Amino acid sequence: MSEGQEKYSRALDGAQAVIGMVKDDQWEAQSPCPDWKAIDVVGHLVQGLGMASSLATTGTVGSFAPTRDAAGADPKASFAAARSATEATFTPENLAKVVQSPFGEMPVDQFLGVITLDVITHTWDLGRAIGQEVTLEPDLVHDCFENVKPLDAILRQPNLFGPKVEPPAGADEQTELMAFLGRVV
Repeated sequence: MSEGQEKYSRALDGAQAVIGMVKDDQWEAQSPCPDWKAIDVVGHLVQGLGMASSLATTGTVGSFAPTRDAAGADPKASFAAARSATEATFTPENLAKVVQSPFGEMPVDQFLGVITLDVITHTWDLGRAIGQEVTLEPDLVHDCFENVKPLDAILRQPNLFGPKVEPPAGADEQTELMAFLGRVV
């Protein structure tokens, strides 16, 4: 398994575990993302899987249904099906393919490493929405945090991340990352 694919897969494992914790009456729970409920967070993760699959197979980002439509009537099943279908597209040839991603031109495998941040962030968001403390894999947190720090100004653009939040004194790296991404911790 390639480096980006391996990180992305581990992040998806964590997301799937938290998605599995969501009770039927929690899909409308508010997430830390102001416009999204728990169901929308899962729909966004499904959209991300679709984008990764589209880049791997066609070299284009593709178009996607709104988050709720992407989550479907059974968000757990929608995520599992999207994950399975997407991971099937990660052939060595597709992972090596250089594509124009939303973050510039790069191999698909590198793109997967980049969007690992999105998966771990929204895994944390979903945990918050349903009242679960989520401990993300420390090495994924560290890698994503180191990669995103230089992008501070870019992240503060409209519709990306909100302003940084001051983490509590002595915070662990996961808490520091979430505060950097504008999450109230």
